[in-house]
Amino acid sequence: MRVLKGLVLGAFAGVAACAGSPAPEAETAPYVGRWAADPAWCANKPGETDALPITITETAFLGYENECEMDVVATDEAGVYSIRRQCVGEGVPYEDDISVSINNDRMTLTTAEGRETEFYKCD
Repeated sequence: MRVLKGLVLGAFAGVAACAGSPAPEAETAPYVGRWAADPAWCANKPGETDALPITITETAFLGYENECEMDVVATDEAGVYSIRRQCVGEGVPYEDDISVSINNDRMTLTTAEGRETEFYKCD
C-alpha cells in the first residue's frame, strides 16, 4: 500500500512540475502558407488582378473564387500529403481529393484525375 501511495504522489508531483512548463509548439505543416502558380503573382493584391496566390492553412484552402475546408487524410514516407477538401467555388459546393508534395519552395498539387500544378512559395 505504501509503494502504491508513493507512486501516486510521485505521479501528481510530475504533473504539477509539468503544469508550469510551456507546451511544445506543434510543427507547422510545410504546405501552410501562400503559394502562387507564378512567383510574380505573390505581390498581387485582390481587386488589382485575378492572378492571385492561394493561401493554405492547417484546415483551409483559400483561392480567388473558392474556399475549402480540408482534412489531411494521410502522409506517406515521401512526404506526400493526401487531402480531402469540401469546397465552394463561385457559389457551387463540391468535394475533391488532392495530394500535395513539397520540395523546398515549390509545391506540386495533383488532382485525383492526375493533373499536376506547380506552385511557388510566396512567404
